[in-house]
Amino acid sequence: MPTILVVEDSGLSRKMVVKVLEGQGFEIIQARNGKEALETYLERGSEINCIVSDNLMPEMTGVELLAKVREQNKEIPVIMASADIQKTTRSECDRLGITAFLNKPVQPEELMAAVKTSPFGNGCELKKNGSLLFPDYKSLDIYRTATISLISTY
Repeated sequence: MPTILVVEDSGLSRKMVVKVLEGQGFEIIQARNGKEALETYLERGSEINCIVSDNLMPEMTGVELLAKVREQNKEIPVIMASADIQKTTRSECDRLGITAFLNKPVQPEELMAAVKTSPFGNGCELKKNGSLLFPDYKSLDIYRTATISLISTY
């Protein structure tokens, strides 16, 4: 199954994103900030198919992480999730080749749509019922997982 590196300093936000993606069958590697994520990427980059990252984090921002990752790999899909909606942040992400930019709080269906439309998700189908079907993998039901994630956070 594909592996996604999830980078988020907020434990609650990271838990929700991880639950949604794990519920979809993805393997997850977690990092609490950009510096930790970069170290993980440099050690295990060949295992990682996609990165989902927050922007505003201690030690290294998501934009700084994106720049460092792009020095190593210009093709890996990177999905940025942030409450920072400044035009300069978005412009810098676009310049660095961001795959998708999601506003926080991230909605499970928006996250899965971003994965689907990324080069990593190329060829998968987002069905009307919320299932994400990869050609070589099982059907992935985002709404069942999203409901479990939201219940477990309260």
